Amino acid sequence: MGASPTLARRILGSLIALLVFGMVSSVGGTTAEASYYTCDTPAANHQAGFSTNNWVGSTQPYLYEGVSATMSIEFGNLCSTDTNGGVNFSTAWNMVFGSSGGYVQSGTMLRASTSTCWQFWSEQDPGNGTFTDWYLGCAAQHSTHKVWQQTVLINDAWRLRSNIDSTIVHQSNFSPFSNWNAPFHVAFSGETYHTSSDVPGYAAAPTAHSNMQVQLLSNNTWVGTCGNVYLGRYLSPRYSADAPACDYVRVWTSG
Repeated sequence: MGASPTLARRILGSLIALLVFGMVSSVGGTTAEASYYTCDTPAANHQAGFSTNNWVGSTQPYLYEGVSATMSIEFGNLCSTDTNGGVNFSTAWNMVFGSSGGYVQSGTMLRASTSTCWQFWSEQDPGNGTFTDWYLGCAAQHSTHKVWQQTVLINDAWRLRSNIDSTIVHQSNFSPFSNWNAPFHVAFSGETYHTSSDVPGYAAAPTAHSNMQVQLLSNNTWVGTCGNVYLGRYLSPRYSADAPACDYVRVWTSG
Protein backbone atom coordinates (compact mmCIF):
# COMPACT_ATOMS: atom_id res chain seq x y z
CA MET A 1 0.00 0.00 0.00
CA GLY A 2 1.08 3.57 -0.34
CA ALA A 3 4.65 4.00 -1.54
CA SER A 4 5.14 0.64 -3.25
CA PRO A 5 2.89 -1.28 -5.63
CA THR A 6 3.09 -4.88 -4.50
CA LEU A 7 3.35 -6.75 -1.26
CA ALA A 8 6.46 -8.53 -2.48
CA ARG A 9 8.21 -5.20 -2.96
CA ARG A 10 7.01 -3.92 0.39
CA ILE A 11 8.29 -6.83 2.45
CA LEU A 12 12.00 -6.47 3.23
CA GLY A 13 14.22 -9.37 2.21
CA SER A 14 15.41 -9.85 5.78
CA LEU A 15 11.95 -10.34 7.29
CA ILE A 16 11.57 -13.39 9.51
CA ALA A 17 9.47 -16.27 8.18
CA LEU A 18 7.70 -18.53 10.65
CA LEU A 19 5.31 -21.45 10.25
CA VAL A 20 2.01 -20.64 11.94
CA PHE A 21 0.42 -24.01 12.48
CA GLY A 22 0.94 -25.56 15.86
CA MET A 23 2.36 -22.33 17.29
CA VAL A 24 0.70 -20.88 20.38
CA SER A 25 2.23 -17.73 21.78
CA SER A 26 1.18 -14.67 23.75
CA VAL A 27 1.68 -10.95 23.51
CA GLY A 28 4.68 -9.84 25.49
CA GLY A 29 4.41 -7.59 28.50
CA THR A 30 6.26 -4.66 26.96
CA THR A 31 4.16 -1.52 26.87
CA ALA A 32 4.43 0.31 23.55
CA GLU A 33 6.03 3.72 23.58
CA ALA A 34 4.25 6.69 22.09
CA SER A 35 5.29 7.57 18.57
CA TYR A 36 8.46 9.58 18.21
CA TYR A 37 7.82 13.23 17.45
CA THR A 38 10.34 13.35 14.60
CA CYS A 39 9.63 11.26 11.50
CA ASP A 40 12.46 9.14 10.17
CA THR A 41 13.27 8.73 6.46
CA PRO A 42 12.81 5.03 5.74
CA ALA A 43 13.65 3.23 2.52
CA ALA A 44 10.53 1.05 2.43
CA ASN A 45 7.17 0.43 4.07
CA HIS A 46 7.22 -1.42 7.38
CA GLN A 47 4.86 -4.25 8.29
CA ALA A 48 4.05 -6.91 10.84
CA GLY A 49 1.79 -9.80 9.96
CA PHE A 50 1.40 -13.15 8.25
CA SER A 51 1.32 -14.17 4.60
CA THR A 52 1.26 -17.33 2.50
CA ASN A 53 4.09 -15.70 0.56
CA ASN A 54 6.32 -15.90 3.65
CA TRP A 55 5.71 -19.53 4.47
CA VAL A 56 8.92 -21.56 4.31
CA GLY A 57 7.81 -24.68 2.47
CA SER A 58 7.25 -26.16 -0.95
CA THR A 59 3.54 -25.74 -1.69
CA GLN A 60 0.27 -24.59 -0.15
CA PRO A 61 -2.56 -27.11 0.42
CA TYR A 62 -4.78 -25.23 -2.03
CA LEU A 63 -4.81 -22.29 -4.44
CA TYR A 64 -6.59 -19.14 -3.24
CA GLU A 65 -8.56 -16.27 -4.79
CA GLY A 66 -10.00 -14.49 -1.74
CA VAL A 67 -9.40 -13.80 1.95
CA SER A 68 -11.54 -12.84 4.95
CA ALA A 69 -11.21 -12.15 8.68
CA THR A 70 -13.05 -10.52 11.56
CA MET A 71 -10.75 -7.60 12.38
CA SER A 72 -10.70 -5.72 15.66
CA ILE A 73 -10.34 -1.99 15.03
CA GLU A 74 -7.45 -0.48 16.96
CA PHE A 75 -5.65 2.82 16.48
CA GLY A 76 -2.00 3.93 16.41
CA ASN A 77 -0.03 7.17 16.58
CA LEU A 78 1.61 8.94 13.64
CA CYS A 79 4.92 10.77 13.82
CA SER A 80 4.32 14.50 13.64
CA THR A 81 6.89 16.07 11.32
CA ASP A 82 5.73 14.57 8.00
CA THR A 83 2.39 15.96 6.83
CA ASN A 84 2.40 13.95 3.59
CA GLY A 85 -0.54 11.58 3.95
CA GLY A 86 0.78 9.52 1.06
CA VAL A 87 3.66 8.23 3.17
CA ASN A 88 2.81 9.09 6.79
CA PHE A 89 0.03 6.62 7.56
CA SER A 90 -1.01 3.75 9.81
CA THR A 91 -3.16 0.91 8.52
CA ALA A 92 -4.35 -2.65 9.16
CA TRP A 93 -5.73 -4.87 6.41
CA ASN A 94 -6.02 -8.22 4.73
CA MET A 95 -5.10 -8.80 1.10
CA VAL A 96 -5.09 -11.16 -1.86
CA PHE A 97 -2.28 -10.56 -4.37
CA GLY A 98 -0.57 -11.97 -7.44
CA SER A 99 2.84 -13.62 -7.39
CA SER A 100 4.58 -10.82 -9.29
CA GLY A 101 2.29 -7.82 -9.00
CA GLY A 102 -1.28 -6.70 -8.38
CA TYR A 103 -3.31 -6.77 -5.18
CA VAL A 104 -6.59 -5.86 -3.52
CA GLN A 105 -6.89 -5.04 0.18
CA SER A 106 -9.25 -3.44 2.67
CA GLY A 107 -9.16 -2.48 6.32
CA THR A 108 -8.63 0.78 8.23
CA MET A 109 -6.42 3.75 7.46
CA LEU A 110 -5.19 6.97 9.10
CA ARG A 111 -3.23 9.43 6.95
CA ALA A 112 -1.41 12.55 8.17
CA SER A 113 -3.23 15.80 7.34
CA THR A 114 -5.69 14.14 4.93
CA SER A 115 -7.61 12.03 7.51
CA THR A 116 -10.06 13.52 9.99
CA CYS A 117 -10.62 10.07 11.55
CA TRP A 118 -9.62 6.42 11.18
CA GLN A 119 -11.42 5.39 8.00
CA PHE A 120 -12.54 2.13 6.46
CA TRP A 121 -10.57 1.89 3.25
CA SER A 122 -9.68 -0.19 0.22
CA GLU A 123 -6.80 -0.14 -2.23
CA GLN A 124 -6.49 -2.03 -5.53
CA ASP A 125 -3.66 -2.46 -8.04
CA PRO A 126 -4.53 -4.21 -11.34
CA GLY A 127 -0.94 -5.40 -11.68
CA ASN A 128 0.69 -2.56 -13.59
CA GLY A 129 2.30 -0.87 -10.58
CA THR A 130 -0.43 1.73 -10.06
CA PHE A 131 -3.02 1.74 -7.30
CA THR A 132 -6.17 3.61 -6.32
CA ASP A 133 -7.75 4.19 -2.88
CA TRP A 134 -11.42 4.29 -1.83
CA TYR A 135 -12.85 5.31 1.57
CA LEU A 136 -16.03 4.35 3.43
CA GLY A 137 -16.32 6.53 6.54
CA CYS A 138 -15.06 6.54 10.11
CA ALA A 139 -14.26 3.42 12.15
CA ALA A 140 -14.91 3.07 15.90
CA GLN A 141 -12.02 1.97 18.09
CA HIS A 142 -12.37 -1.51 19.69
CA SER A 143 -15.19 -2.43 17.30
CA THR A 144 -15.03 -5.57 15.14
CA HIS A 145 -15.87 -5.88 11.45
CA LYS A 146 -15.66 -8.49 8.72
CA VAL A 147 -12.91 -7.41 6.31
CA TRP A 148 -12.68 -9.41 3.08
CA GLN A 149 -11.55 -9.65 -0.54
CA GLN A 150 -13.78 -11.73 -2.81
CA THR A 151 -13.56 -13.02 -6.38
CA VAL A 152 -16.95 -12.91 -8.13
CA LEU A 153 -18.31 -13.66 -11.60
CA ILE A 154 -20.25 -10.64 -12.91
CA ASN A 155 -21.81 -10.79 -16.40
CA ASP A 156 -19.37 -13.54 -17.41
CA ALA A 157 -16.38 -11.51 -16.21
CA TRP A 158 -14.28 -12.23 -13.10
CA ARG A 159 -13.94 -9.30 -10.74
CA LEU A 160 -12.51 -8.62 -7.27
CA ARG A 161 -14.53 -7.01 -4.49
CA SER A 162 -13.04 -5.34 -1.42
CA ASN A 163 -15.62 -5.45 1.37
CA ILE A 164 -16.25 -4.22 4.90
CA ASP A 165 -19.04 -6.29 6.47
CA SER A 166 -21.80 -6.42 3.81
CA THR A 167 -20.70 -3.21 2.06
CA ILE A 168 -18.66 -3.29 -1.15
CA VAL A 169 -15.97 -0.62 -0.83
CA HIS A 170 -14.88 -1.17 -4.41
CA GLN A 171 -15.29 -3.72 -7.21
CA SER A 172 -12.46 -4.01 -9.72
CA ASN A 173 -12.82 -3.41 -13.43
CA PHE A 174 -10.17 -6.07 -14.12
CA SER A 175 -9.95 -9.83 -13.82
CA PRO A 176 -7.25 -11.19 -11.50
CA PHE A 177 -6.91 -14.22 -13.76
CA SER A 178 -6.11 -12.02 -16.76
CA ASN A 179 -3.94 -9.45 -14.95
CA TRP A 180 -2.06 -11.34 -12.24
CA ASN A 181 0.41 -14.20 -12.25
CA ALA A 182 -0.53 -17.31 -10.29
CA PRO A 183 -0.42 -18.58 -7.65
CA PHE A 184 -2.21 -15.87 -5.68
CA HIS A 185 -1.31 -15.23 -2.03
CA VAL A 186 -3.14 -13.89 1.02
CA ALA A 187 -1.92 -11.76 3.93
CA PHE A 188 -3.06 -10.24 7.25
CA SER A 189 -1.02 -7.23 8.35
CA GLY A 190 -0.44 -3.91 10.05
CA GLU A 191 1.66 -1.35 8.18
CA THR A 192 3.33 2.06 8.30
CA TYR A 193 5.93 3.87 6.22
CA HIS A 194 7.82 5.61 9.04
CA THR A 195 9.16 3.40 11.81
CA SER A 196 8.46 6.38 14.07
CA SER A 197 4.75 5.88 13.34
CA ASP A 198 2.82 2.99 14.89
CA VAL A 199 0.96 0.12 13.33
CA PRO A 200 -2.57 -0.04 14.79
CA GLY A 201 -2.73 -1.74 18.18
CA TYR A 202 -0.54 -2.08 21.27
CA ALA A 203 0.28 -4.89 23.69
CA ALA A 204 -2.83 -4.25 25.78
CA ALA A 205 -5.10 -4.16 22.71
CA PRO A 206 -3.49 -5.60 19.56
CA THR A 207 -5.18 -5.59 16.19
CA ALA A 208 -6.68 -9.08 15.88
CA HIS A 209 -7.57 -10.95 12.71
CA SER A 210 -9.87 -13.80 13.77
CA ASN A 211 -12.25 -16.24 12.07
CA MET A 212 -9.77 -16.21 9.18
CA GLN A 213 -10.93 -17.76 5.91
CA VAL A 214 -9.79 -18.14 2.31
CA GLN A 215 -11.75 -18.47 -0.92
CA LEU A 216 -10.60 -21.54 -2.88
CA LEU A 217 -9.71 -21.14 -6.53
CA SER A 218 -10.95 -24.63 -7.35
CA ASN A 219 -14.64 -24.03 -6.57
CA ASN A 220 -14.97 -20.40 -5.29
CA THR A 221 -16.08 -21.61 -1.84
CA TRP A 222 -14.87 -20.32 1.52
CA VAL A 223 -13.02 -22.46 4.08
CA GLY A 224 -11.29 -21.72 7.39
CA THR A 225 -7.52 -21.30 7.39
CA CYS A 226 -6.94 -24.18 9.83
CA GLY A 227 -5.47 -27.06 7.85
CA ASN A 228 -6.07 -25.22 4.58
CA VAL A 229 -3.42 -22.46 4.66
CA TYR A 230 0.24 -22.21 5.64
CA LEU A 231 1.23 -18.72 6.82
CA GLY A 232 4.65 -17.23 7.57
CA ARG A 233 5.29 -14.32 9.88
CA TYR A 234 7.12 -11.14 8.83
CA LEU A 235 8.29 -8.30 11.07
CA SER A 236 9.86 -4.86 10.85
CA PRO A 237 11.54 -3.16 13.85
CA ARG A 238 9.23 -1.88 16.63
CA TYR A 239 6.34 -4.12 15.55
CA SER A 240 5.19 -7.55 16.68
CA ALA A 241 2.88 -10.32 15.47
CA ASP A 242 1.81 -13.68 16.85
CA ALA A 243 -0.64 -16.48 16.08
CA PRO A 244 -2.57 -17.75 19.12
CA ALA A 245 -4.49 -20.13 16.81
CA CYS A 246 -4.45 -21.31 13.20
CA ASP A 247 -7.32 -18.95 12.34
CA TYR A 248 -6.33 -16.07 14.62
CA VAL A 249 -3.34 -13.70 14.35
CA ARG A 250 -2.48 -10.41 16.06
CA VAL A 251 -0.27 -7.41 15.23
CA TRP A 252 0.79 -4.48 17.39
CA THR A 253 3.43 -1.81 18.06
CA SER A 254 5.79 -3.19 20.69
CA GLY A 255 8.63 -0.68 20.96
